[in-house]
Amino acid sequence: MTPIDFYGTTEALIPAAGRQGQTGMDILEDLVVLEVVDEHNQPVPPGVPGHKVLLTNLVNRAQPLVRYELTDSVTLAGRPNPLGLPYARIASVDGRSDDVVSLPAAGGGRVAVHPFRLRAPFAELLEVRQYQVVHEPAGLQVRVALREQAPADTPARVRETLARELRDAGAVPPPIQVTVVPAIDRDPGHGAKFKLVRSTVPRG
Repeated sequence: MTPIDFYGTTEALIPAAGRQGQTGMDILEDLVVLEVVDEHNQPVPPGVPGHKVLLTNLVNRAQPLVRYELTDSVTLAGRPNPLGLPYARIASVDGRSDDVVSLPAAGGGRVAVHPFRLRAPFAELLEVRQYQVVHEPAGLQVRVALREQAPADTPARVRETLARELRDAGAVPPPIQVTVVPAIDRDPGHGAKFKLVRSTVPRG
C-alpha cells in the first residue's frame, strides 16, 4: 500500500488529505475552510509559506469554530488540481510558525528559516537517533542522541550539514554547537510533545 499524507488537527480532525498519484494534499472544503494568511491575516498566494492558518469547521455543531487561529506554516499549491477535482490544495505543511528562526541574510537584512529547513539535514544522518535544535541569542544549540557504532565525526557532520542547509536558505549560519546526550526528553505537561526545533530568541 502506498503511503498517503494527511494534515491533521485537533480542531477539525483531517482538514486535508493526499491521494495516490498526487503530490500535495486536497483541502476537504466541504468540511472546513482553511485560510492561509500572513502575520496581519492577509491571504498569501500559492507557493509562499503562510504565517498561520485560520480554520473554520463547517460540521462541528457542538462547538463551532470560525477563523480559529492555528500557528501552522502552510504553503498552498497553485491551481488547477492535477486530478481534476474542485478542491484547493496544500503543497506542504512546514511546521509551527512560532518556531521559525530569523537569521541574518547573506545579502543583508533578515531571512526566516522554517523548521523543515533545520529538520531536513537529519534525513541523511541515519546515525542520529534523536535530535533537538534550539535557536538561542548566541547561535544554535543542537543536542543529538546517537545510535550505537555512530562514527566519531558525527557531531562535526551534523554541524557542517546544518550550516550548508542554512546557506542554501540564504542565511548566514550562526555559531552551531553540537552536544551528544544519552536521550532527549519530551516537553512536560499533558501533551508531552517532542519539539525538534524551538527558538528562545524574542521576536520583534
